[in-house]
Amino acid sequence: MDYIAIFINDTQQKIKIYTQQIEELHSSFEKLNKTPNRQFAHEIVFGLLVSEYILKLKKPTIDDDVDAIFLWGRKLLEILIVIKYLLRINSFNMLSEYCDRDRYEYLEGLFYREKADDKLFAYLNIPHCDMSTQKEEIEQIIKRHGKKPQKMPSMKQMAETVDYMDEYNYFYKLSSKMLHFCPFTLNGDSDFNSNIHKSGYIHRGTKYLEELVEGLKSMYQKTLEVS
Repeated sequence: MDYIAIFINDTQQKIKIYTQQIEELHSSFEKLNKTPNRQFAHEIVFGLLVSEYILKLKKPTIDDDVDAIFLWGRKLLEILIVIKYLLRINSFNMLSEYCDRDRYEYLEGLFYREKADDKLFAYLNIPHCDMSTQKEEIEQIIKRHGKKPQKMPSMKQMAETVDYMDEYNYFYKLSSKMLHFCPFTLNGDSDFNSNIHKSGYIHRGTKYLEELVEGLKSMYQKTLEVS
């Protein structure tokens, strides 16, 4: 009897079940988004967008490269830590500012692109775009908050707040070693692409998926308090 095959099949079935539950939650948040509920507007929009984001992630299989499996699991862990953090400190109203900070840094990066192109690709004579619209948007973001928007706490800070440091220190750090170039990448002393390793990592991601279902359910139930 191939116990790894049985284990993999069981995990894939769980992924299907949890994915279906997230699809149902996405539909629920979508309905709420069309009804007046200003008190929990941030939770509703966040639940809608996060559930959509999870559903768009490519589901891993045992035939995938281990990097694809790690990326899937890492994204799920990051979402899970953020949801647990926001539920713990009840700061969903900060989401707009966090999003504006990310947008600010994106726009700021566009300005640096010109300098980078001039240094690295001067021989291409890349024409510079008119950045007046982006500059105006940055000014509007500053005006909206009176300063540069506040940045979301680091993943480590949030993991510590929600008592997820063990998982952070294991899977988050391990996936960083796998996904980013570092001396560990050159080590090559472990066969992470073996089925037994990959099935274990998929199973771990499936556990994150299960907890994400519970987190989204908690968010949804919260919005019903005054409905």
